[in-house]
Amino acid sequence: MKRILAFLTALCLFWAMPPVARAQGNTALIYGQEAGGTSLTLEGLEETICALQLELTLQGTCPNASFVPAVSNAYVPECRVEVREDGSTVVTVYMTAPEGVLTSGSSLQLGTLLPGGDYALPAQGSLLLLDRSLQPCRGSGSVSLESRRTPPSVNPLPPSGSGSSGQTPGGSKPEPEPGPDLPTDPALPNQPDLPLPFLDVPAGYWCYDEVRYIYQAGLMNGTSATAFSPSATTTRGMIVTILYRMDGSPAAGSSAFADVAPGAYYASAVAWASANGIVTGYEDGSFGPEDPITREQMAAFLFRYARYKGLDVSAQANLSGYTDAGRISPYAVEPLRWANALGLITGTTADMISPTGSATREQAAVILTRFIRNTSQG
Repeated sequence: MKRILAFLTALCLFWAMPPVARAQGNTALIYGQEAGGTSLTLEGLEETICALQLELTLQGTCPNASFVPAVSNAYVPECRVEVREDGSTVVTVYMTAPEGVLTSGSSLQLGTLLPGGDYALPAQGSLLLLDRSLQPCRGSGSVSLESRRTPPSVNPLPPSGSGSSGQTPGGSKPEPEPGPDLPTDPALPNQPDLPLPFLDVPAGYWCYDEVRYIYQAGLMNGTSATAFSPSATTTRGMIVTILYRMDGSPAAGSSAFADVAPGAYYASAVAWASANGIVTGYEDGSFGPEDPITREQMAAFLFRYARYKGLDVSAQANLSGYTDAGRISPYAVEPLRWANALGLITGTTADMISPTGSATREQAAVILTRFIRNTSQG
């Protein structure tokens, strides 16, 4: 109890301290765009850090902003959110180590900022770093924001060189089910030798390399600091947002879909995708951003995105060997034949392609990685 009271007292003192006016050191805040949020990492730390306060002024009204920490050995209360009259939003993140230190190295992954609305990051933020005696550390003050974990273009990987050996009647080998002895695609190049933080995707997992690539590329985040939830479904809004990030998150207006709220994390992505013919929505005029995406819908999104990027989409596999090929929706026949020809979406069994089945997070990671690799231009 005494230790807890001492910690709470220290935390109160920490909140009450005025910000340091001048930067000391070369600390930088590295950010990366992810589906629905922004990852934040401090680099250039020069001293042992026991507590910190980070203040960012977002350009945009984000009253529902939140922060998901990636540090497991820290107390992180809810971030403070203040919407100002000029339409900006000040988000303040607090982090304290009850015991020990937050980090003794030069880098600290803070977590993910979820703005809950349209926003733009500032060029600088205010950072206060404290040691165990609550004295400011080097690096406190004004901190610059740098983007180093940006999504790749559609061709960051060289071609895998894998053909369509082991063909099924539909034209390519069936997608493997999770298991210890599965053959996998060739190892992805240009991957840092860093383990995934997700306990549910351990080394040796059937799609470990693909999940690691997609995660490190900033295209998919975990559902928590230690979980990827590979068997959870992905939504239409999530996939469109990933494609939007792959295209560099260009400026976008507003969409005409009534069920896409202007402040939703996928709002700009859906508007961009609709304007460029990547999505068309349902017949009733809705988009269904929270609907689980089906395999044929994912094929259509990827096909139209590839066509939008000027890529060759002429490849067409013969799907007649799949017994459920007749269940493919008319709009998805050509996209699914293309996706199957490229090995992006193959059979769930030797004779089933399951066009209306949902795509899990692990399947989405595999499909997206295959898309990036197989559409490489260089």
